[in-house]
Amino acid sequence: MADSPHPHSTEGPAEAASPGRHGMTRRRALGAITIVSGAVIAIVVGIQSLRYLISPIFGVPGKKRWQTVGSVAGMKPGEVRKLSFVMDQSAAYMTEKVNRYVWVINDAPEGSSKLDLVVYSPICPHAGCYYNYNEGKNQFHCPCHQSSFAVEGVVIGGPAPRPLDQLPYMVDDQGSLSVEWKVFQAGEPKQILISY
Repeated sequence: MADSPHPHSTEGPAEAASPGRHGMTRRRALGAITIVSGAVIAIVVGIQSLRYLISPIFGVPGKKRWQTVGSVAGMKPGEVRKLSFVMDQSAAYMTEKVNRYVWVINDAPEGSSKLDLVVYSPICPHAGCYYNYNEGKNQFHCPCHQSSFAVEGVVIGGPAPRPLDQLPYMVDDQGSLSVEWKVFQAGEPKQILISY
């Protein structure tokens, strides 16, 4: 009886330790379930991490980069408009709605009924602050470090290293403006694209 694993068992020590009829003990089954579950979690997390790391390089397929901003119908020559819009901003697998705006200028000659638009990013190329339009002076002014820009985008004062960043745009037949939102590295003399 001293060799028996349980006082009332009739099995010997070798028989009690051997697997059941199907060759798997409860311990082995739980171990296998744990390994499979861990592998599934690692694959899911790994795919999302890899997607996050390479998406800035290759972009996300089908990602909408063109944003409908608003109407430019009836803009007079020399007119400056601030057009606000809401866009989806994605980081890895999370997407949120963010408020954005652009500055639009009709650069057509006086007396023209045609649109000759210039669309500027609202982000100052010096330090990434948002600048404003001063209607009295007919120029853009950044409150952070006092950079000033003519409506043509050129630097007329302050430490900005380059002119205002222009954004690609399209206007449909009804006068609705769409822009390709881009963000450039601040503080550099040349445009370096850092995100869409």
